[in-house]
Amino acid sequence: MTRLVGIIGNPLAHSISPIFQQAAFDFLKLPIQYKIWETRPSEFKLNIQNLRSFEYLGANITIPYKEQVIQYVDDLDSKARLIGAINTIVKRDNKLIGYNTDAFGFINSIRSNSNFNFKDKKILILGAGGAARAAAFSMIDEEIMSLTIANRTLKRASDLADNLSGFINVDISDLKSPVFEESVRKSNLIVNASSVGMAHTILENKNLIIADWISPGSLIFDMVYNPLITPLIKEAKKAEAEVISGLSMLIYQGAESFKLWTDEEAPIQIMAEAAELVLK
Repeated sequence: MTRLVGIIGNPLAHSISPIFQQAAFDFLKLPIQYKIWETRPSEFKLNIQNLRSFEYLGANITIPYKEQVIQYVDDLDSKARLIGAINTIVKRDNKLIGYNTDAFGFINSIRSNSNFNFKDKKILILGAGGAARAAAFSMIDEEIMSLTIANRTLKRASDLADNLSGFINVDISDLKSPVFEESVRKSNLIVNASSVGMAHTILENKNLIIADWISPGSLIFDMVYNPLITPLIKEAKKAEAEVISGLSMLIYQGAESFKLWTDEEAPIQIMAEAAELVLK
């Protein structure tokens, strides 16, 4: 019998997870199909409950549901509980278990694509949603000097800062404050964990930072992977900063999800090749 996994979110036109996950299942000859389940808020609870049916192995959860979904699962992995966001659900013994593989994907992307050392560095994260939470909590053991969370809504930034305050020295900023520009200039690592710049959205051609603000010695990590060269990455290259595309994080977090669903090591190279091909 063919088993099912898929991605739940809204919108999903930008997502390439079905492409590279299916390539991995097919490469290992696993009878699994990866589906797209674009989900309106009114459908969300029902679509999560449907995962309890026999044919489902689990799902990926993406924007805007990574935090909301917690109330609908039976248990959380310790990392997902700490972060307060889920991007992967695994069904075990008819129970839905929530995991967060974004944190793994974030750290491993930086370690595999850069010589960046977190120790004593100043970090700026754009956004305060599930992806931002994963990035922030992944750094609590990295001995960073400080973290600034910049978000359109200060309340969400403040809530995340409160959650992190026992681990990291955290400041917050809105995106129009003079403090925001100053934070960009002083940061060693800037992480876009928002959807700004994402293809097939109203923010596709938008950007929050200009090249003149970016230090040439900094690292710019854009979690947006579609398009591969985002407006932020274009500005970072103008500033001669180091850049990492969100595609690397997508593949690493996806490989960890794959392993959770199948108990098999993911064919990462196959996944990466499939993803790169569809984005060219």
